[in-house]
This record gives sequence, structure tokens and C-alpha cells, in this order.
Amino acid sequence: MKPFDNEARARESVIRAALGMAGAGLVVNKAGNVSARCEEGGRTAFLITPSGMDYESLRPADLSLIYWDDGTKQWVHSGPHKPSSEWLMHAEIYRAHPGWGGVVHTHSPRATVLACRQTPIPAFHYMVAASGGEDIPCAKYALFGTPELARNVLEALKERRCCLIAHHGVVAAGSDVSQALSLAVEVENLASMYIELLALGPAEVLTKDQMREVLEKFSAYEDNSRRLSRRESAQTRSDGMPLWKYADGRNISCTEKVKVLDENFREIGRLMADALDDAVLIGCPSEQYRWALENLAAGLKSRYPDQNPEENSRGGS
Repeated sequence: MKPFDNEARARESVIRAALGMAGAGLVVNKAGNVSARCEEGGRTAFLITPSGMDYESLRPADLSLIYWDDGTKQWVHSGPHKPSSEWLMHAEIYRAHPGWGGVVHTHSPRATVLACRQTPIPAFHYMVAASGGEDIPCAKYALFGTPELARNVLEALKERRCCLIAHHGVVAAGSDVSQALSLAVEVENLASMYIELLALGPAEVLTKDQMREVLEKFSAYEDNSRRLSRRESAQTRSDGMPLWKYADGRNISCTEKVKVLDENFREIGRLMADALDDAVLIGCPSEQYRWALENLAAGLKSRYPDQNPEENSRGGS
């Protein structure tokens, strides 16, 4: 059979994610499974880890390729080994969510504890919004590898990118398998914090309005992340100047932003504080952020030799 367009790259990404999943302690022994989409001409297809193989011994050629055959109207798989018992769950997730390129299923210990209690993770921390909503739901129990389990997981993922699976584990999805793995790690981290919080007493949660604000901010970062992952250039004006965006979506050019700073230079302190929040949210290492601020300060000093940001920041309101 002719290879799919991005099949070789997808095989490597699945191996990396499988090793990363095991290395992060999200599975024990041969539990869990990882898949990555690879398709052409609109055909849904994906590569998934085989059943019963140790992750350390996995090679790209060991993965199972599963695709939808329009002629037989059935899922078909090829490869040297039997695919993971959860292949149908992965298949139905890809069919229902064309924009998702990777799925990770784990039995991570803390999240699975909550799953065994059928306890969703509420908005006790703003990072719960990484799920795509106000909580991390728990899918109903069904026997592993069955169409019923696939349906239950799809129901839980209607407006989410991850969920717990009752008496089972966790499933997380993303634009690629690396993003899916990162989300699975975050689910385990949140589950660990939530369990410790419950030990102190009832957990207070963020309001719907507060979570809506977080989700809006996350959406802006995700749009930029998708653009960068596709190596797309930033939007530009007709004169070639790059465009930035206000929170409400309106465009603003770099030149116009400099004018704003010219009019109210005291805002630079607040803008730097916002930049720090942004850097923390996207996981920018502190030394990189420090380097960026030093360069920003040097650039401002060069552009505005007669202005002192520190003195201006102490000015009146």
C-alpha cells in the first residue's frame, strides 16, 4: 500500500510520545496507548502503538496503521502487530474531530484515582481551562476496547480536549501528538493538586465568568501557537508593517504601539508586567524572559534617550 503523505514523520512522533509518556510516569509496564493522524485525500488514517509491546523496544515499523476504507465502509489496519485494544476509541475521536492530530491514553495514577471515584476535576485552578472548558469531565465506564467506551469518551470530549474515563484512566488530544502528551501531563498535575486540596477541606472553584476570561486568553495563545507550528508569517499591513492584535481582536501595528508608549510612557511598567504573565503562561524560561526585557530596555533607551521609564513610572495617574 502506498504510504500516506506524512506517515514517516507521524511514526517518529508516536515513538517519541510513547517514550515520553512512560518516562513521565503516566503509565506502568505496557499500559496506555498513543496515536497520530496521517491522512491524504480526506481519508481518515492514523498510526497507533501495538498491543502488548514494551515502549522501550518500539520501532517506527512496529506501529499499526489504521484507516477508513470507503469501499468496504470499515476500518482497516495493517502492520506486523495487533493494534492497541483501544484503537476504536482513537478512530472515532479522529473522525469526530478533524482538527486533532494526536491522541494519548494514559493510566496516570492520580488522575486515575479520581476516575475510579468518577470525580470530574472542577475549576479549582485556572489551568483546568487547558481542557478547553470549565472542568475536566469523567466519561462513563464501559469495557475497554468496546464501541460503548468509544461512544462514552466521545460524549465527554464534545466540548473538551481531555477527560477522565471512569474506573480506567485519561484520554487527551491535541493538534499533534506532542500537544496531546503535554495535556495528559497537565491533567495528572491538576489531579495531584486537586487530591491534595481536597485533603484540606472542600475546594473553592473559579466562577463561570472567571473561567470564561481564562478561556478567552488561552484562545489567543493557541491561535499564535498554531500559526507558529505551521511556520506562518505574522499578519502585515499593506505597507508591510507587522500587525499586533488587541484583546478584542482589533489590529495594531508595531509603529502604532510605539506611539501609544510615546503618549503615556508610564505604561511601560504595566506592559512589562503583562509580558511576564504571558511568559509564565506559555512556559518561557525565566532567563529567556530576562534577556528579552534587557533587550527591550536597551532598545527603548536608544529610541527615547531623553526619557527615563523608572522616573515616569513614578509619575501621577
